[in-house]
Amino acid sequence: MAATLSKVRIVASLVVCLIDDYTGEACKRGKFSLTLEDKVVRRPVPKPEGYYVFTDLPGGSCRLSIRSDIFFEETLDVNLDAIDDPEGVLYVSLRPRSFYPFPEGAALIRGGLRDEEGRPAGGVRVRAVMLSENSARARVSRDGCGAGEREIGVANASGIISVNDIFLLKEKSGEEAEYIQVAGAVKEEGRYRLAEPLKSECGAKTLLLPVVDTRTDERGELAVYFRGLKQEGCRVRLEFKGTDRVWGKETEVSEANTTNLGVFSW
Repeated sequence: MAATLSKVRIVASLVVCLIDDYTGEACKRGKFSLTLEDKVVRRPVPKPEGYYVFTDLPGGSCRLSIRSDIFFEETLDVNLDAIDDPEGVLYVSLRPRSFYPFPEGAALIRGGLRDEEGRPAGGVRVRAVMLSENSARARVSRDGCGAGEREIGVANASGIISVNDIFLLKEKSGEEAEYIQVAGAVKEEGRYRLAEPLKSECGAKTLLLPVVDTRTDERGELAVYFRGLKQEGCRVRLEFKGTDRVWGKETEVSEANTTNLGVFSW
């Protein structure tokens, strides 16, 4: 997985690990500010490998706000008494903004989104779903998975599978099954906990197709990023969702290339 708690040896009320959604690893770049709204607490203590430790919290629920110079701001409600991780770590994935320092050769889709009146359409949720079979991150292991299970076994993994990663399950028949989100790894190699139980069973060799969830910034700019893509001409379905409309389109993305959609309206 992206990180472990092996280096954190302090009794803490809340341990937050920030994950770079592009790399799938703990954040190694950027500046961060973590605050708990409506609570008078000291600043969190930064630890190695992207951890931030809050101490002496009274328990119960709180609202965590995370700000950064190169990632989108995230705000989430946290129940300090019910964190879904065996080690009590809260993993938060941060989505890169358009000016994130992507490395040379990154596979990207860029564009500018405008509303019906030509104004920048900021805050529009964008989901990018890889559709080509050769872009699969892994396949379900030979035992398959049953409906209601909270774990999934995978084989033939290519690249990092990290906490909070989202995948579309695609059966051998080509039918799209459901979306899943990884909650963490288990001790047995190649098995992962899921954020929600499976809605239906899935057979061996079902594909795990990567999904990127991001949004447009206040200027309407869009940067969709693909981790470890090593294929040419992969089909991608883009789904845009605002407060009152949904829209989609398909395009292609290739290794070491940027697909530029230009400025377009929705």
